Amino acid sequence: MWQMIFLNKIKVFSLLLLSFMLFADHGIAEAPEGLDNYCAIREMHIKWEMGLWGSKSYYEKQLRKLLINMLDRDIRTDFDYIPNINRIIVSKKLLPDTYFGKWLYIYGDIEPDSLKGIMDLGKHYIREIETRKYLFAVSGKIKKFRLEDSQRGRILHLHLYSVKLIPHVNKN
Repeated sequence: MWQMIFLNKIKVFSLLLLSFMLFADHGIAEAPEGLDNYCAIREMHIKWEMGLWGSKSYYEKQLRKLLINMLDRDIRTDFDYIPNINRIIVSKKLLPDTYFGKWLYIYGDIEPDSLKGIMDLGKHYIREIETRKYLFAVSGKIKKFRLEDSQRGRILHLHLYSVKLIPHVNKN
């Protein structure tokens, strides 16, 4: 019994340490709430996607309720996105082909400050993003959503008011 308690404490400590390491060098103010929202959505999506026969509609309703409650709230993804930065600069929007995991498509206009921060570092940095496939996180407030259950899988489409791109590698 005490071994189980000890293992649970180790898991909690390692999760706290990991979250501290992720956000310590980025200085993101909205990260804890946004990341918690993202984790809750991801957990419910996994239940919807992997649920047993007959539980699909139950978990779809639960996910829909969760998303309705999260409208106008912050979300911040993990560093899962490899954007086509040239297309983003031209269109000034996060395009639906900018994803890593095929379960979440995010749409929205890029915040000017976020785009300016990337463009200020010059063409060399933009070329480096393209060639080295830098990972980015995406954050913003949820405007609306749509659930898709098709042959492509069970996909969540999130529309954000504005999108902030957060690079995993900070260049100063």
